Amino acid sequence: MGMEAFRREAHQAGRNEGPALLFDWWYGHMLTVEELRVLLPEVWELAEFPAASLGRATWIDLFRMAGYCSSPPGLPAPVGPLTVYRGCTRGRQRAMSWTTGLSQARWFAQRFTLVLGKPSMVVTMEVPPALVLARCEGRDGGPGTEAEIVVDCLAIPRGAIRPVDR
Repeated sequence: MGMEAFRREAHQAGRNEGPALLFDWWYGHMLTVEELRVLLPEVWELAEFPAASLGRATWIDLFRMAGYCSSPPGLPAPVGPLTVYRGCTRGRQRAMSWTTGLSQARWFAQRFTLVLGKPSMVVTMEVPPALVLARCEGRDGGPGTEAEIVVDCLAIPRGAIRPVDR
């Protein structure tokens, strides 16, 4: 069926339906691994809360089956540890979505405090390359862009995540 057919159907269904649609298409054998590798970060970026839509284990399985992927396609996989940050509420430090930009993580922490009315924090870690599933810079990413790094959060070693001094 192909990527363009998937994109048309996903557009009609809406951005938050993309994860379930991708799941159905992949497990319905309607996509190749190469197509999954391109579509996976696109769908991840468009969904408002992607990890909540399919669950972390399912997303990690999909990313592992696709192999390292990026948006835009072709961004190189890290060859060494990568410093990443996460703005989050307490108890939500171990998650899939991280950023390379400290200012972006602080923005998310502030947003969670304002919108949810809960205390938030900024955390950091050095993520080994083997745990980096994807790099998402969107359609207008370029040098200096604060990228979203999708991490295999189920494999993060204990003690790897630490708070950032504000």
